[in-house]
Amino acid sequence: MGGLVPPLLLCSPRAGSQAEGECYTSENNLQSFSKTAKGSLKPVLGGPTCLKDDKPNDVASLLYPAAYPFLDKWYLGYAMASGTYGMRKFEQEFLLASVAFHINSSFAGKVYMLNKDTKKEMESLVGYQPGEHFGASLAVSDFTGDGRDDIVVGAPHHTDYNGTELKVEIGAVYIYYQTSKNTFDSQDKPQELRGLTSGSRFGYAVAAIGDTNADGFNDLAIGAPYENDGLGTVYIYQGSENGLRDNPQIISGNMFSPHLKTFGFSIAGGDFDGNKYSDVIIGAYESAAVVYIPARPIAKITSDLNFVSKIIKLQETGKCSITNSTDSVTKIPVACEDINFCITYSGSSVEKEMEFRVTIVLDFNAEKDNSRILFLENNRNQLIRELNFTSGSKKCLANTIYAIPGIQDFASTAQAKMTIEPVDKTTKPNRLLPIFSKENSNIISTNSLTFMIDSKANAVVDAIPWWVYVASGLGAFLILAIITGILYKLGFFKRKKPPTQQTDGEELTKADDSQKETNS
Repeated sequence: MGGLVPPLLLCSPRAGSQAEGECYTSENNLQSFSKTAKGSLKPVLGGPTCLKDDKPNDVASLLYPAAYPFLDKWYLGYAMASGTYGMRKFEQEFLLASVAFHINSSFAGKVYMLNKDTKKEMESLVGYQPGEHFGASLAVSDFTGDGRDDIVVGAPHHTDYNGTELKVEIGAVYIYYQTSKNTFDSQDKPQELRGLTSGSRFGYAVAAIGDTNADGFNDLAIGAPYENDGLGTVYIYQGSENGLRDNPQIISGNMFSPHLKTFGFSIAGGDFDGNKYSDVIIGAYESAAVVYIPARPIAKITSDLNFVSKIIKLQETGKCSITNSTDSVTKIPVACEDINFCITYSGSSVEKEMEFRVTIVLDFNAEKDNSRILFLENNRNQLIRELNFTSGSKKCLANTIYAIPGIQDFASTAQAKMTIEPVDKTTKPNRLLPIFSKENSNIISTNSLTFMIDSKANAVVDAIPWWVYVASGLGAFLILAIITGILYKLGFFKRKKPPTQQTDGEELTKADDSQKETNS
């Protein structure tokens, strides 16, 4: 995997008989170190206590710092970094120099932006909390991919006074994103990252470590060397077009054997193995150890999982059969269909040949052991295959599935999902297996497609010919006609003539006639 390996600068600020400090450089892939800078490496180093004239000479200067303006830059150079205003390579460069114990800001801390050539002050950033040690660590990088440098300031002694429980020295890190106008107008409201536990000193070390996952955005590493009972923790935040993501990768001192103490006390980053992914180097000074952690290549997987037909017709059982589990001889016809999957494997600096474990689960949304569809190959709802892939190539396979006899649930759908994970069966030393991006997690393919099952009722209706419906209708009409004729002959439909009724006039006439006969 060739590539240009950047030089590395290691410093020991308390080395020497009088703690004057020493720095070493390596330009041959960490094989050896030298006390002198060679080649293109021209570091700018801070010496915050090297000038005796910068120290106060009486107690009054500490009590009334405003009367002593020279104290504004006392301990200047506690941390150093450099960057660029505007688009890289086209605008003015600047140096960052911090005064982490800045007296004139109530000891909150201050960071100066200095002209790289004249060393004159151009702008400054001031801490937010007295004693938070704002500027104890500095880093500069483009985290949003807009071509403009952003500034990172660590404040490891920041304390949380707002919670229900006082958390002392949890630490904080402030990120100032450069605007399109080449300014840091957002300095009043920077992105703030905070530590989790008291005494962790999150932000004691910060490092712009480059692009660790080859997504086109630079990443940031933050050390909390006293977290986890002093073992230490390092947080790696991924860059994005919207800034640093808030779901960091976490590496702790207890992950190593033996455990490391103050892991994250110092951090550096760069592509030291030339595989186009930035690596990270982490110091643990109480364990007298430096850990080199190479970045694993990111594998890109594109996949497709499809049922050949979205409807499986239960009445069509002529293609497949299964063996009766009772006698292991009798064949039972079943409805079946095919399911296909295709996978493409690629990625920057990944191995040419790679083996992956592919797992397909059928009807995964059904209750346990109640899958309605199974693989014909193994009579199970799960199929696992280990397949070899070549980088940049596509592989497609097909398998037959069948519906179990006597399905009760016809209304809901059955779904399938596929997962992919790398397999390492070799003994190749220092082999870095590829990993998948965090967005994909463990399930590489979420192409779970619905597949419908017809009900038995619909299957029976579909099997009846049209002429059966016509004959049934004519037969019903004929029977109705015969019954109607019989009832007619029996007089069921004949109407009786009602009796004659006399009118009131007729009754009066008859009454008069009867009276006349009586009188005569």
